[in-house]
Amino acid sequence: LVEEHNKSGDCVPNDVQLGAGPKLGSDASRVKLVLGPNLGGKSTYCRAAAVCIVLAQIGSSVPATECRLAVFDGVLTRMGVRDDPLRGQSTFLLEMRQTAALLN
Repeated sequence: LVEEHNKSGDCVPNDVQLGAGPKLGSDASRVKLVLGPNLGGKSTYCRAAAVCIVLAQIGSSVPATECRLAVFDGVLTRMGVRDDPLRGQSTFLLEMRQTAALLN
């Protein structure tokens, strides 16, 4: 787990709120686009949310003060891409192309 590798104890808890149900409010989105610098914790954030979803779906304990979920039929992520500077393709360009392909 993340906190076992972080001996300094500087782990900051975070929230994940998705959905557009009446209990969550109309401002809750159904999709999150997580952006940030390299080694900024984006993958860790996504994995933590996905693990909580899977744990909740199988009826296990979830490490959260509150967890309300609908039934999920899948957890989809796209993480990691390698740049290709010899072809003039930056990491950002490749990520935007992959995102566009997913949305179209």
